[in-house]
Amino acid sequence: MENQNTPQSSFAAEQYSLFDKISNSTVLKLFVILFLSLLLLIPLTLISDLIEERKTREQSVSEGIALNWGQEQVISGPVVAIPYSEIIQKPAEKSKNSVTLAYKQTKWIFILPQSSNISTDISPQHLSRGIYNTVVYNSHISIEGSFNKIDLTKLEIPIEKIDWKGSRLVFGIQDFKGLGKRPVLKWNGLESAFDPDFNNLKLFNQNLVCPISINPQSESLFKITLDLKGSKSLNFVPLGDQTNISAKGNWANPSFVGAFLPTKRSVDNANFSASWEIPSFSRKLPQQWSGDIYPIYLFEKNRANLTDEVESPQPTAPAASDTNVPSDMLVNSDMITINFLPDINNYQKTTRVAKYGILIILLTFTSLLFTEIIKKKKNPYHPICTNWSSHGTLLYTIISIIRTYRI
Repeated sequence: MENQNTPQSSFAAEQYSLFDKISNSTVLKLFVILFLSLLLLIPLTLISDLIEERKTREQSVSEGIALNWGQEQVISGPVVAIPYSEIIQKPAEKSKNSVTLAYKQTKWIFILPQSSNISTDISPQHLSRGIYNTVVYNSHISIEGSFNKIDLTKLEIPIEKIDWKGSRLVFGIQDFKGLGKRPVLKWNGLESAFDPDFNNLKLFNQNLVCPISINPQSESLFKITLDLKGSKSLNFVPLGDQTNISAKGNWANPSFVGAFLPTKRSVDNANFSASWEIPSFSRKLPQQWSGDIYPIYLFEKNRANLTDEVESPQPTAPAASDTNVPSDMLVNSDMITINFLPDINNYQKTTRVAKYGILIILLTFTSLLFTEIIKKKKNPYHPICTNWSSHGTLLYTIISIIRTYRI
């Protein structure tokens, strides 16, 4: 009997030894780890696609709310516009003889303020639509300053050609929908109201124009007050020879970017305040110029999600050379920008977590493998274990992840 059982027991021992060698093969375990990692990347990719879809949807909802409430606003200092006439000689059309005709054309003198003091009180808030929300704000803005005497010698325009009675004060914002009521102008103590101008003096994206009486031999004082709604950011274009800006609001996450950082700032858990003092040394525009009408600035809206970083040294818009705009036109990097960041950017944080998903998967499997190798003891939770029938491979892998990271 012993001789009959010996071949069977040796065969069983040989068979067990072969299976044991295969199950203890480190190379095979590495291949299985690679296979399971690639397999788990499928749901990870689906989750990442869902996050990107939600982020895109959040951006579209945010743009829809801004379209109804008021978009990113741009506040610029006022500009005095004075018309003058110029005679232009042009050859007559359909004429065989060299006959020229004289045309009278209206051009403008543009003068920037000597000083401009901008103060604003901002009240940001969350506005929701479904599960998405965006940051909007109400603001009360006051702009006051002065225009110096006009130096007619620098203009090189005959005085008799200047129409002083047709002088206008032009003030620009980015989106008229954000206006709660008509802005008020005080010019040398006299109060008047602005009217929109869509065709003639298109210096800004949307223009407000008010007739003024101007004396070239004396200084003129102005004050503009308005209530303005907007979303995401508030931008200032410093046009004065000296521009001072002060801003305060009840928001804990402001971001100050643009051409200049604040000279003074204070940010706490509920409020912020900041101030800027900006001379005209880096301004692209002269103090006064004459000629045809052309836009002063080009504003690029920030279509990307704002991060939770408090400050960023880079402007949110491309440089002038990247968008083929004239070198003397102001762009986002020439402005003062206050971004109102959300309290918690869930999609930003979720995206960061999803990017580390493959790292968590690999660390889980490799930590189990190296624990088994170092301790020289088989880990019952490893994907390849000797007791295949009693331990489900994927089940114990999930259990090990839960135990390791306490999900």
